[in-house]
Amino acid sequence: MKEYTYEKLKFARFSGKSGLVSVVLTVLLAIVLGIIFPAYFKNLITFGLIYILIIFLLFYVFSWWPNITSTENGLLIEFLSGKIRIPWGDILGIRQLYGMPGKAWLVSVKKITPLHYLLGLQFGLKPVPGFLIWDGISNRAELLSEIRKQIKAGK
Repeated sequence: MKEYTYEKLKFARFSGKSGLVSVVLTVLLAIVLGIIFPAYFKNLITFGLIYILIIFLLFYVFSWWPNITSTENGLLIEFLSGKIRIPWGDILGIRQLYGMPGKAWLVSVKKITPLHYLLGLQFGLKPVPGFLIWDGISNRAELLSEIRKQIKAGK
């Protein structure tokens, strides 16, 4: 079992433990903006774009960078102060994201949580759930290599 953590984040003090706070603040902020500027929120596309912007900005205030543990059977991803088990066979792919403020990779999986469907849609532009790995994680190259190896092995 190998643990990969975010110890030296540039923008956030927490690693994978503040997801609940982020979700609540994101929803509350969208509601408050909808009350203050109702004209902007009548259009679903405008609301979606503003909501995605809010989520993206909160990435840098509260960390959604999940600490990851690699086990023989799969990955354990931190989420809302707990861990979600992702078997190796549920990982569909991994790709680097460009145009981000830092290096980031989107790992697409068969299923996680509804929030992860939004992340997959936002960053992968597909209705497939996923989670992000940022370049600030410890032993990043080793983790990415292990994930790619397991995908090729088709475990």
